Amino acid sequence: MGKSKNLLENERKQIVRLRKQSKTFTEIANIVNRSETACKQAWYKFLKAGMYCDQPKNGRPRKTTPKMDRRIHRLSGKDRFRSANNIAVEINYKNDTQISARTIRRRLEDFNLGGRKPQKKPLLSSRNRKRRLAFAKAQKFNRKFVEHHKKDSTRL
Repeated sequence: MGKSKNLLENERKQIVRLRKQSKTFTEIANIVNRSETACKQAWYKFLKAGMYCDQPKNGRPRKTTPKMDRRIHRLSGKDRFRSANNIAVEINYKNDTQISARTIRRRLEDFNLGGRKPQKKPLLSSRNRKRRLAFAKAQKFNRKFVEHHKKDSTRL
């Protein structure tokens, strides 16, 4: 099942108020324009916690801020072959923080940016460079020739 938006605090208050007026969950769902299940969950959360707002979440807070995440994304976008270690060094230097390269890799994975490795291949030799130039010149001539004949055939 997919996650949906949480109920707003004023919607929860309304659900609790209507439930205290002894309305059924079906009636409440129609009034608030939410599902019966959402209304039931809001009511039972109120009974359990005694408050309308979400309970505080547990877990360790993220080490990077959204601003840092955008910076990581931007640095990676400038040079796609840059390593996570290099990005971590620059981020740590600018922000006086200690963020590991592994954290940088996780953030890049969140942005769907996988690792890249530059392709190693031999440079173009002078012989291949000359052949390539000759081929390009021949194609340029052929393109002009074809375009010229296309113009003539459209007149017919």
